[in-house]
Amino acid sequence: MKTKVTQRDIPNIYIDEFSNLVHALNIYNDPINKALRLLAAIENKGDEHKYIADHSRRVAYYCLQIGQSIGLQDHQLNSLYQASLLHAIGKIGIPDYILLKKEALSADEFSFIKQYPIISYFLAKSVFEIEDKDALEAILFHKEYVDGTGYPNQLKDKEIPIMAKIISVADSFDALMSTRPYRQKKNKDEIIHILKKESGIKWDCDIVSRFIDLFLKNRPNIMN
Repeated sequence: MKTKVTQRDIPNIYIDEFSNLVHALNIYNDPINKALRLLAAIENKGDEHKYIADHSRRVAYYCLQIGQSIGLQDHQLNSLYQASLLHAIGKIGIPDYILLKKEALSADEFSFIKQYPIISYFLAKSVFEIEDKDALEAILFHKEYVDGTGYPNQLKDKEIPIMAKIISVADSFDALMSTRPYRQKKNKDEIIHILKKESGIKWDCDIVSRFIDLFLKNRPNIMN
């Protein structure tokens, strides 16, 4: 069952019972308040900004469930929640003609895309004044892949922070669940196949396994 929680001018977040405590603790965290307010503000700027805002909220929701399932402590969940809300904010600096391009990106265009985790990192650090190293590194490294082919630093497996690995899985899952200008959304079986196929290549095997287990048990409840 989903619960709709409203806190003054903070946008609605859909959560299930297990994360009520985490949400109650986080709602008074200033960087999180700022992040939620920014997402509420940008979603009215256009379809792509709305997607970024909605996507970020969904990823944060999934990350809480993954983090809780692997036994992260409350302070770690707090860091993970901050990071997941802001992981994609750097995309507001990427031109729409690149983000919304239906054809394959050129090398130069993809180089723009690869800058967004760095932009997100600097926005989190300078604008939101986040000092939490775990949160900042999760933002910066969430597009790193365990085989070393990710970006921006081509980190491998154990070099990638656990929170970045969690965001990577949740981020990719939500992207696969979404219709984009360049791709139709995938169905449940297709998503599970992709996650399993790329497990150990792009994504951490244990995190993928735990997330698929949640997915098959209808947890996380899929946000629309």
